[in-house]
Amino acid sequence: MFRVLISLLTVIALAAPFKASFAADYTETFDSGVAQGWTAPAGWVVDGGTFHHNIVGGQADIAVYGGGSWATDFIYHAKISNGFNNTGNLAGVVYNYQDTNNYYTVEFAALGGTAYLNKVIGGTTTTVASASYPGGGPNVWFDVDVIRIGTGTTVKVNGTAVFNNVTQNELGTGRIALITSFSDARFDNVSLTGGLRDPMKWPFAGSSIWNMPIGGNAVYAPANLPPIPFNGTHHSSAVGQADIAVYGGIAAANFTYHVRISNGFSNAGNLAGAAYNYQNASNYYAVEFSPMGMAQLIKVIGGTTTTVATAPYSGGGQNVWFDVDVIRSGTSTTAKVNGVTVFNNVIQNELGAGNIALITTFADARFDNVAFTDTGSGASFSENFDSGFANGWTAASGVWKVKGDPNDLNYFLGLPWVDLDIIVLTPTAPLTDIYFNSAAWTGADRCPPDAPPTVLFNLPVPSNYIVPNGGGNNSSAFLKPDWRTLIQTQPFTRCVAGGPGTTLTAPSQFPPADLYADGIRGSHGGSGLSAIGGSLRVGELRPTSQGPRHVLKVSFDSAQVLFNCQPPRTPADCFRWPANTADDWAPSSPVGYGTDNPTNRDNPAMKMGALLAIPASVNLATLGLETTPAMQLAWTLQNYGAYIDDSSGIPSFVIGGEMDGPDGSSLQQQFQSDWGFPIMQFAGDNTSWSRDMQRLMAGLRVVDNNSPSSIGGGGTPRQPLAPPLAVTRSEESAATTTGSWTAFGSGTGTFSGGTMVASNVTGSTATFSFTGTAVSWIGVKCDSCGIASVSIDGGSPTSVDTTAGPAGSLTSEAVFYASGLATGVSHTIAISVTGTTTSPSGGTNIAVDAFDVMP
Repeated sequence: MFRVLISLLTVIALAAPFKASFAADYTETFDSGVAQGWTAPAGWVVDGGTFHHNIVGGQADIAVYGGGSWATDFIYHAKISNGFNNTGNLAGVVYNYQDTNNYYTVEFAALGGTAYLNKVIGGTTTTVASASYPGGGPNVWFDVDVIRIGTGTTVKVNGTAVFNNVTQNELGTGRIALITSFSDARFDNVSLTGGLRDPMKWPFAGSSIWNMPIGGNAVYAPANLPPIPFNGTHHSSAVGQADIAVYGGIAAANFTYHVRISNGFSNAGNLAGAAYNYQNASNYYAVEFSPMGMAQLIKVIGGTTTTVATAPYSGGGQNVWFDVDVIRSGTSTTAKVNGVTVFNNVIQNELGAGNIALITTFADARFDNVAFTDTGSGASFSENFDSGFANGWTAASGVWKVKGDPNDLNYFLGLPWVDLDIIVLTPTAPLTDIYFNSAAWTGADRCPPDAPPTVLFNLPVPSNYIVPNGGGNNSSAFLKPDWRTLIQTQPFTRCVAGGPGTTLTAPSQFPPADLYADGIRGSHGGSGLSAIGGSLRVGELRPTSQGPRHVLKVSFDSAQVLFNCQPPRTPADCFRWPANTADDWAPSSPVGYGTDNPTNRDNPAMKMGALLAIPASVNLATLGLETTPAMQLAWTLQNYGAYIDDSSGIPSFVIGGEMDGPDGSSLQQQFQSDWGFPIMQFAGDNTSWSRDMQRLMAGLRVVDNNSPSSIGGGGTPRQPLAPPLAVTRSEESAATTTGSWTAFGSGTGTFSGGTMVASNVTGSTATFSFTGTAVSWIGVKCDSCGIASVSIDGGSPTSVDTTAGPAGSLTSEAVFYASGLATGVSHTIAISVTGTTTSPSGGTNIAVDAFDVMP
């Protein structure tokens, strides 16, 4: 059924006792008429919705934004127009600004097309690099992006890299600013996306498939994704008197007018029908139908309603669709229901040619399959509302929307739906028994363990975290106490706080994943792909975001969209890299992959694991997207793409996302709060969000040359690569020790490098020096272990309790972690024996096995 590895950076930010702090995203268009938070000398003004430096002063006229500060791992964007036209007239942006004597800058000449990457250190300006840039010139707007990752700087102009990963390592946290040198220039659309290595924005590091952008050599093949079925109706929901929707495209006197009607109410006074010869709200004819089997022919003249005739009809009722035909010839009206005449040649001679309309009176009703022919001119039109729009129709009164019919099962197809992954990165939480439960997707209760109870895992789960019984995939990932082993399983359930959990899959089905590995494998059973990689995370799709900076995961109805791999094809034909499996029913007949779509059944590009993307040649503005979060998804789908990781079982568009977390965070609640509508919707809702999902699906193609040797298709990546996950491990021998320490080997336990040292002598200290932004102390927890005092760079000490229950053999694990340390400088971690303990045994031992350092 619906069936990922996270970088250590994700683990650090979500589970560690110390967390790096990232500034909030910032945007400014200056359309308010003020430059809120900016400090500038004379000559900087907001006019015309731009920040304008209009006094040609000297070198380095700088306006500084004081509302935030950033060190690295950000994208700083600005739009620039230089009003002058000489090579010495420069305009640009400043970053890592400390003061007027210390900052970095990239500046662009108005003439000649040269860009300069500079550093100002101690008041001395040095040009680090220069290069030509595209798209500038006098009074020509161009877009600039400064991308800082680690100590590297990449600069793009209009999306083209001008400087690529140039090292700038002299300055730390600073502000952003705008700069002119001997120039009159304007600036607009300033934004900064911070925390690119924050898992909320950039969850993965290094060359994991989940982090790799689409490459410039990508070769695209058709995906042929069919639209999710939508049977549109024009819905009147206000339940007022004479709620009318008018079609303004044709006015006629002699015509045939057909419409299909379903009345959602059940009483005699709840009427729905068809209006014709419509002049205005005070002058029209109509035939209306009660769900109790009575029809009435009315005229509204000068605002006065008169019943012309009444008659019984058959075939209607509450939520029962019936067909109505109105035939006008001269001054007579004939009305039929389901082909049976109800009114025959009734004279209505007060009104001339007019429009047709739909009408309800104190009813909630739906209308479909409108068809109209002017028998005089032959002009005609028809409308089934399946486009999602009522083109040419105007709501004269009431509330009218195009929606599906809830009595039609197609109404409830997910557009989009979210396949919720359970992500529990709490390695210090209480260890919890996870038992075998065979309910799977049968509808049986997933809460109790099967008899006899069998423990499959013992995993850290916060005591208050509950995953109730249900039918979801519940692919899950848990970080073990060693802070690097990820256990993935499905479908995880935990029905009682503090109680055990249950799951179906044994450890052998989804082997443990190492945080330092490639992150591909996991517990999505339909593909073997990760339960974390590619998931939409809390903190993504926010109003100030550009789009998730990682590959996504998607699912469809595999019977409709995937390659048919029935015999004589083999099960290996059902999937492609990076998937290593497919659903066990994939090659089956008649319900396997590709059995419900002749277009894709022989499309070898569309297999489980295919990488889908919006081609680079597509201008995203042409997709017609109505919502901002869909625009963000479009950006991600064009720059990173999405892997097919599972099967939805019914026509739908499913995106992998994070289930409500143990800390109470909720992707669904965040999205609803930010955008005012739910992230999960039905096709029948026909909202701007659901329509956007149809458009995104239509824009997707397969990156057909995606492979282990050309991830994303190879070539120049469309976005900067994340920093490599270059974790360096140093053994205990790298530490300087004072006091008394004893070495232990494999006879005592399993240790990094085979040995570790321990001490129970108060004051004994092990000090390790390193250069990096984060460090992990790998030690031992045991029933004879005690409390250590740990300090970073000689700062305030932290007490770390390494006491644990009895164990037959010791195994080392991460017992302390610190992050957010300054880059490019040396740090120390000092571990001291305090001689205190919480262990009943009274043991005070402190063990040092190794240190992991992150760059």
